[in-house]
Amino acid sequence: MTTTSVPSFEVRIEQGKVQEFARAIGASNEAFFAARAVISPTFLTTARFFWQTPESKAAADHGLDQKRTLHAEQEYVFHGQPPRAGHALTASSRILERYEKQGRRGG
Repeated sequence: MTTTSVPSFEVRIEQGKVQEFARAIGASNEAFFAARAVISPTFLTTARFFWQTPESKAAADHGLDQKRTLHAEQEYVFHGQPPRAGHALTASSRILERYEKQGRRGG
């Protein structure tokens, strides 16, 4: 399979979403709830739920049902301090490999 990349896109970090995510994971660090909250390390894993991204189209083009897809490997690179609410990030996505794993019940 060839690598599929999508054009870069902007992800705006919203205060309410950062705090909502922190509550959902049971975080107690005050930095996640402060004005201009810092994102938790796993916040961007849920980006596809918050923003409609070009990644969704790339996945669909490969026949991937995102309801039944696990991330085998995902990486985030921040060049500087951790992102905070109010920041706009430039994101890109690419599919490097696709495989199906046989389930325990044959599906």
